[in-house]
Amino acid sequence: MRKTKSQIIRKTILYLVTFIILGGVTYGIIMWNMNRQPDAFERQEVIVSVVKPVERNINEVITISGYVESNLMAPAVSFVNGRVVKLNIEAGDMVKKDDIIASISPANYADIKAPESGIVLTVAAKEGDMVQVGTLVAVIGDPKDNCVNADVPEKYSSIVKIGQKAVITHKDTGKKYNGEVTRIEPYVNPKNKTFKVKINIDNLSDDEVLMVGSSVSTDIILNEHKNVFSIPISCLNSSDLLYSVKNGVVVSEEIGDLIKDEKYVMVQSEKRNTEFIIRGQNRVFPGQRVKTQDYKDSQHE
Repeated sequence: MRKTKSQIIRKTILYLVTFIILGGVTYGIIMWNMNRQPDAFERQEVIVSVVKPVERNINEVITISGYVESNLMAPAVSFVNGRVVKLNIEAGDMVKKDDIIASISPANYADIKAPESGIVLTVAAKEGDMVQVGTLVAVIGDPKDNCVNADVPEKYSSIVKIGQKAVITHKDTGKKYNGEVTRIEPYVNPKNKTFKVKINIDNLSDDEVLMVGSSVSTDIILNEHKNVFSIPISCLNSSDLLYSVKNGVVVSEEIGDLIKDEKYVMVQSEKRNTEFIIRGQNRVFPGQRVKTQDYKDSQHE
């Protein structure tokens, strides 16, 4: 059935009206969104927490792992080839210098004597073992004269010095001890790129024994900075950068050499009134506008 001319006109007008209505609605939505963008942006503006520097003392340290040794580590070795026919000691026994700690067959040769007075730290042979000249039988030590033996990365070779103080933390008990660097071996291991350092342990009580072989963490104090301005180390972002807020805008702060301990980062005295971002620093960038709120933390205060 053919459509009449009037039907075609009516249909065309209907299309036009529908198009105009849809266009008006679309235009209205666009304009509404454009007018609402500033409000939406304002609602999404990042809120950060800030702190101001506080004056305190900071110890610049490097932290290394190590283990406890005795300053006296006297090996008892065989001076003949033969068989251990009698062993007179166990680990933990106290011995005096020249005590016979093992007998070797044939007996006409030589018994093994304690090289020093102390405690038997370890026994490396048992009765019936065959030994040769130089075979280790036992190690004698002094459990009240302990030290830490640590491997220090080569990059610190120019800044670790004899006489530097240290804080030693037992990895299991968490107890802390004072120490001092007493020996630095002048040799870098080519395999792991470390050099050995010995740190004496100073403050063992009379009734305390720190077992040889115990694992410890040691903070060697490189420099002591007294009455300097600092902020919590948590102000550093994931790239070790510091951000502050000035007039509502994020600013990247120049800090020079990064001097810090396990809790705080030192800043220049002229930054004493600067507001550093301590929470939200990984979600912002320099030049961004932010809102700030004071950071409340009893340790910082």
